[in-house]
Amino acid sequence: MKYISVAFSMLALLAPTAGSADEIPPPHDPRAAHAATDRNHNGEINREEFEQRIIQIFYFADVDKDGFVTFGQLMVFDEEFLFETADTDGDSRLSLAEFLAARFENFREADTDGSDSLSVEEVVEDFYK
Repeated sequence: MKYISVAFSMLALLAPTAGSADEIPPPHDPRAAHAATDRNHNGEINREEFEQRIIQIFYFADVDKDGFVTFGQLMVFDEEFLFETADTDGDSRLSLAEFLAARFENFREADTDGSDSLSVEEVVEDFYK
């Protein structure tokens, strides 16, 4: 469950604020993260919306634009745990493929009703576990 919280805290980092979609809001706001990711505003985050947001987060975090995210670039509260579990090739950096695979594992775990989408309740519940 710790892993899921990491995913949604990362989503919260890119949630839009009143000013601009590019501004970073206060961290750890799962409702704002859900709203920012739910592009069609139907109350659910589908796999396509989730993937688009995760790719956006990856490229935002890749500050040196080398195609990898390294330790210290993610600004999440349990980055060490993320790297231990997502860095499947052990090179101490995350490729987009590794990052997406880890995030979609989070998606599957958070989708408690099996609808293949995430409601705001599922996001909030898993964020606070």
